[in-house]
Amino acid sequence: MTKFSHQEAKDRFDRYYEGDLPAAEQRAMDGHLASCAECREEYQRLVQALGALSRLRATHAPEGFLDGVQGRIRKRSRGRFFGRRPDFTSRLPYEVLSVVMLIAILAIFLYVFLGKGGGVIAR
Repeated sequence: MTKFSHQEAKDRFDRYYEGDLPAAEQRAMDGHLASCAECREEYQRLVQALGALSRLRATHAPEGFLDGVQGRIRKRSRGRFFGRRPDFTSRLPYEVLSVVMLIAILAIFLYVFLGKGGGVIAR
């Protein structure tokens, strides 16, 4: 059976609570919590805290809260975050530019190799 130190057991509390530990680790945690009063008390505090949190009711942010937070971040970061960005139609997307460049290259290729002289330079 795997034995855990206090820190190793504490690091697994969340997964133990959720039931996400492999069977061997689950049994080891059961044994550790049964034999270690310190970890057992701390785990019980965690369970109580999570239980209290789950009983809280959800609440919605007031109207305009998100805009206010984003505005404050924009102001403090001097526009680096949540800065006003131009809409999609005011700039040329790279995909369109790529297609235009491919068409231009194809046109040059066709003109040089299939146009006058067949692409061969006369000497």
